[in-house]
Amino acid sequence: TQSTWGYEKTDMLLCVIALGTLGDVLPLLQLSLRLLNDVIDSKDSSLSNDNQQLHFRFIFPNKIASHISRILTSTNVDANRCLRITTIPIDVTDQCKCTSGFGGTACRSRECDLCSTAFVGGWSLEVAAKCYDECTGARLVVMNFFSLFCWHIAHSMNIPCVVASPSLATPSSPPPTFESQFAMTYPQLYRALHLNIAGKLSWREIDHWMWRLFLDDFESFRETILHRPLPVLDEWNNACAELPDLVSEALPAPTLLLYGISSSVVPPRSHWPPSILMTEYWTSPCYHDDASSSSSSS
Repeated sequence: TQSTWGYEKTDMLLCVIALGTLGDVLPLLQLSLRLLNDVIDSKDSSLSNDNQQLHFRFIFPNKIASHISRILTSTNVDANRCLRITTIPIDVTDQCKCTSGFGGTACRSRECDLCSTAFVGGWSLEVAAKCYDECTGARLVVMNFFSLFCWHIAHSMNIPCVVASPSLATPSSPPPTFESQFAMTYPQLYRALHLNIAGKLSWREIDHWMWRLFLDDFESFRETILHRPLPVLDEWNNACAELPDLVSEALPAPTLLLYGISSSVVPPRSHWPPSILMTEYWTSPCYHDDASSSSSSS
């Protein structure tokens, strides 16, 4: 049996969605090539077995396609052995003109007044729909902060997901009234999140970065693309209300957030939840991008 892309359903399909500029996309490509190198060198039979390959789909804006193609061309590993990289061009004109699509300054309305188009997280619903199609069948979805709408895609498909950032640049801070409105609207969930149950979502994740997932611009995306009118917070709040004595069963597991920074350079903050991990820098030994070096020198 084969999937939409012709891959065997037993294959492990990794979908990485990196939106933004070259500086935003390149670190996730470096992380991906590092993973490729580790998989090829791995002695783990589940990864090295020729009958079970790790197929990989990489999605990024087409404005930087030439840079990505040059890097992939110079990759010094046998990519066909364990990894297939398919670039999906996304036109940067699909980005909202009145927002960065990142942080508290993002367009909050269903209709962008300047563009007269529905946006989610600063990107058009057309872009979001493309990403939805590419995530279908994936075993894991990896995204950066500029593609956070993909968290809702992964959640709707019950696919594990990871957020990866090369820096500590989180989506700024929640709006001043966010916590009070949250507590008023979702009282059972709010109390449960403050219990800090091991292995479960807590308020620390919400306050650090996940609050951005629950602003109004994601509502139209869930209704139009995901066809799930009930917001995810309502789902969790209802579950906590139905199981007041078993909130550990009602709360979901936290989403892993990776920072591509060495902990010896920037130690983890004491108030961070365990779901935030500091890794090494993601520079991959698989390639050397001379063009990027020349541009940086210039």
